[in-house]
Amino acid sequence: MDGTPKVSVIIATFNRAAFLSETLDSVMRQKFEEFEVIVVDDGSTDDTKEVVRHYGDRIRYVFQENRGPSAARNLGVRHARAPWLAIQDSDDLCTPDHLEVLYGYAREHSGCRMVFANGVYLGGREHNRETIIPAGNRAGWPEKGFGWSISLKKASCACRQLLFPNPPTTRWEAMTRISASAWTWISPFGC
Repeated sequence: MDGTPKVSVIIATFNRAAFLSETLDSVMRQKFEEFEVIVVDDGSTDDTKEVVRHYGDRIRYVFQENRGPSAARNLGVRHARAPWLAIQDSDDLCTPDHLEVLYGYAREHSGCRMVFANGVYLGGREHNRETIIPAGNRAGWPEKGFGWSISLKKASCACRQLLFPNPPTTRWEAMTRISASAWTWISPFGC
């Protein structure tokens, strides 16, 4: 990629070195090439820094003392250079066309400030539902195909909406706050 990226992928992590390589590999396999990756290490005591170092200058690594995932995401937003932000958890995987599809949708809909793609759980007893956002919580969202759980958001909106004085502690809380503040939600890929 030459010049300014179109999308900044922000991955906050805390002691998830065991999952991080697979997550980063899935991001680095994107067909869409105009993106940067920022990993914010929220005070990990495991091998997180070594995992990121393996990727060289393809990934920007930022460390902070443990302050929680919202503070880590906010720090990533502050380091982002792109006009669009993709917030991804450090144990999430994405398909190779993920950013291409989300960015393409955003470009085709110029008034769009956020594109959200639902996701599926890959397994584990702790989950009692198939998708990240349960069907009962998606009232009014269009149902068109399948996607993964990363949102793509205009950086100018994120600076006003995600950098709360009291940051949300979960993605669901963040989405609820954003939707309550009258931003348009577009979910072309909801499950």
